[in-house]
Amino acid sequence: MSKKIRVFLCAFLTAANIITMFAPQVSVIAEEFEETEAIVAEETEETTETTETTETAPDTTEQETAVNDQEETSETDITDYVESDGTEETPDTMPELPAPEITPVPTPTVVPETDETLSQTVLDSTGATYNVKVSYGPETGLPEDAELVVSEIPSGDVYDEYYGQVTGVIEAGMITGVRFFDISIMKDGVELEPAEGTSVKVTISLADSLSSDLSIVHLPDDADAEIISDLDVSSEEGTAITFDAEGFSAYAIVESTEAFTTINTFDEFLLNINRGFYIRNNAKGFFLTNLKADDNARKGIKKTKPDQQIPPSDAVPYYFEKVEGTTNQFYIYCYNADGTTRQYVYNGGNNSLTFSDAQTTAFSVTVNNGVVTINNGAWYW
Repeated sequence: MSKKIRVFLCAFLTAANIITMFAPQVSVIAEEFEETEAIVAEETEETTETTETTETAPDTTEQETAVNDQEETSETDITDYVESDGTEETPDTMPELPAPEITPVPTPTVVPETDETLSQTVLDSTGATYNVKVSYGPETGLPEDAELVVSEIPSGDVYDEYYGQVTGVIEAGMITGVRFFDISIMKDGVELEPAEGTSVKVTISLADSLSSDLSIVHLPDDADAEIISDLDVSSEEGTAITFDAEGFSAYAIVESTEAFTTINTFDEFLLNINRGFYIRNNAKGFFLTNLKADDNARKGIKKTKPDQQIPPSDAVPYYFEKVEGTTNQFYIYCYNADGTTRQYVYNGGNNSLTFSDAQTTAFSVTVNNGVVTINNGAWYW
């Protein structure tokens, strides 16, 4: 072969070897190229669909822009209004505003579903104890966690003021004893009252025994004193007084006697002869009891303490039994301690009076300007 032909063949073989070496890579590149074209085609389709959706959907951007424009317009309107009102721009230093009032939240009131009873035992001024109970129902509106506060007023200006109010409803001459008690229901430092038209039941139990003739006087702060007429008095152990109360404040327990009538004429004496009389010495204030007295050689009838205007508990009434055929002669008697046997007053001589089972001594009675004179001959009471 010629030299040129040999050179051409060598070049051709060399090129063929190179093509053979790179043929797999070219195939891979072609495949990747085809896949790239497929992906681009898919993205193009998705873009087309998105474009169509965007064209059919409302223009959100325009709406947002419209809203923003409206908000700017509102702010502008408010600014214009403030400026047109003549208000100056906000100063650097704001005026001090008053501190807000803080009202504490009250404790909820829990009204009992059934009757509630509060009780307090107190030591009185004499060293004895007394107990006060207050019972109330849900209709009163009083809470179940209320507190009963009780105190006695033994003396002082308040005592004198209350005593004056009591004598306005009970005659002073009838009062033999009085005690004052301040009773209240409290919660959170506030005094409470039962609802209008309702009442609570109050029981005051005292250690000592009082007479059966008792009264309860209510002493309200803003009204006149009033007697509570409906009472339940028990004397099994000491004295317990139960009553209904429509309000709280001070209450008085008043011991008293029946009203007394002073005899001014003999006719008045005869009209009241069956009622019994308490006999008192005007000068010394003595009342007669139903007991005998023995002072050395003298015998007589025991007397009560002096200087008393009202018959005390140990004084007894005396009864006058007219002597037949006379105008002013009487047998005088009282009942003994058991209250059943008559004891006739007997003039035993030697300036002594004593008792007898029989109608032994007749006494004359005269009345002159309210003074009653009782005598047997030269012997006078």
